[in-house]
Amino acid sequence: MEERIAGRDPRARNIALAVIALSLACNAMLALALHYGVTTRSALAIMARTGLAAGAATGRLDRVVAWGDSLTAGAGAEFGHDFPAILRTVYGRETVNFGIGGQTSTEIKARMLNRLRGLDDGSVTLIWAGRNDMADPDRVVANVRDMVATLPEGARFLLLEVPNGGGAAERRGEAAYEQVRRLNETLAGAFPANIVPVRARLVAYYRADSPGDLEDVAHDVVPRSLRSDDIHLNNRGQAVIAALVDEALTRRGW
Repeated sequence: MEERIAGRDPRARNIALAVIALSLACNAMLALALHYGVTTRSALAIMARTGLAAGAATGRLDRVVAWGDSLTAGAGAEFGHDFPAILRTVYGRETVNFGIGGQTSTEIKARMLNRLRGLDDGSVTLIWAGRNDMADPDRVVANVRDMVATLPEGARFLLLEVPNGGGAAERRGEAAYEQVRRLNETLAGAFPANIVPVRARLVAYYRADSPGDLEDVAHDVVPRSLRSDDIHLNNRGQAVIAALVDEALTRRGW
């Protein structure tokens, strides 16, 4: 009688290989969705079913949900080096990255207001918005207020300061620099217990052996060793953000 042991049956082997390939493809698609901030209800439902959004990998009860633009999505850094991913892989915090490049605070708010019900349960929410509409700080703060207002009563949340870019127009004393300063001051005034002062801390992470970094620090901009271009952070810059966020969470006992 012909043996039908799975390991020796070509048809069974082919089926097993197909299942493995499908599983790998699904995992890759899910990883891309998390990295690039895909927030459709179907993608969120997949995350809920797989446990990726519920702290299953680390045993933590709380997830960290990050909303933002390209700074949150990790533009300028290698795949897997966005700060939510680093919070997960280095600091053991289960995270979901809802950053999409190019979005204003109004667009981020629209996505957040359409999020899956229950996503906030037991979560810490991070909001990093305003870089793409920093010229209108009152609108940014109003949008952030609207986002915070949709969180459950007593929900834990953090807001990240908006950094100024490395271009000449955003150096100390220039108009765009003042826009960033005013925006961050307004956010801090509205949410003093929840703001994370990442802008000044990024500037402080310069390399003393880098003439370029020293020039940047003299103009009070994020040092170029942390940036991939005038605005976006590289792997090192995203790692600094992850460390600052983890520090803020830990200090609050979250």
